[in-house]
Amino acid sequence: MNPTPRYTANLPCRLPVRTSVRMSLWLLLWLVFSMAVPVCTAVAEGSGYRTITSAEAKAILESGAAYVLLDVRTPEEFAGGHIRGALLLPYTEIRGRAAQELPDKDMIIVLYCRSGRRSAIAAAELVRMGYANVYDAGSIYDWPQEDIVQ
Repeated sequence: MNPTPRYTANLPCRLPVRTSVRMSLWLLLWLVFSMAVPVCTAVAEGSGYRTITSAEAKAILESGAAYVLLDVRTPEEFAGGHIRGALLLPYTEIRGRAAQELPDKDMIIVLYCRSGRRSAIAAAELVRMGYANVYDAGSIYDWPQEDIVQ
């Protein structure tokens, strides 16, 4: 009689159980993350605001159209350097101050922050509040240094 090794299952491939479980977990993780990318993109596109590059944002700012450039970081971050012409409106204060600071809901609003996370949150909140032309420019680090004021 040939005993079955301790960590094997009676599978046709005779893989150790731990290996097959590990492979199954990796496959599950891969499936979850591969499906998450298109879902996250669809959420951003369907949210009412548009994610743009710093070059696209700069083109909007130079187009001559009326706009507001919003820095949604903290006052300390803003004091450490911001894009020339930006208005500070921390993302945590959007809901309470947007109506006062941004009375025209049809004006072009371009937002940025340090990494893009807070600007996406603020952009989604502005859209929920009825703002129509909201653009998320993401990170201040993507902007040319000559546009940064210390």
